[in-house]
Amino acid sequence: MTDIFPAIVAVYTPDFVDVSGKPFSTFGVSGSGAKIFSESRVIVHKNRVIVGATTAIGIQKVFDEPVVEVFEENPYTRVLTASNYLVVFTRSKGCGCGSRLRSWNPYGNVIRSSRG
Repeated sequence: MTDIFPAIVAVYTPDFVDVSGKPFSTFGVSGSGAKIFSESRVIVHKNRVIVGATTAIGIQKVFDEPVVEVFEENPYTRVLTASNYLVVFTRSKGCGCGSRLRSWNPYGNVIRSSRG
């Protein structure tokens, strides 16, 4: 499981990834063709990639897709999804102080059970 906060995340559309012809190792967290989330949290868990970000209406799940392949190349991690989106992320240099993303639960309401 990977859980990075604070993170800078770029989500590249399938069209951009297909037409650019660039190898995945050249994609970063800035540039044309990407939606950039500068204050975000990214989780790769159980073959899913989930991105949460601070938006104008609060904390939102902005991306959630099944994972096909993960490429880890310091300082970036690149995730190819089932619908050919490319998610590229790295840890932000900030501390994330004051952000509610640190305690954000992307899995919805979870009810714990006690052993009986």
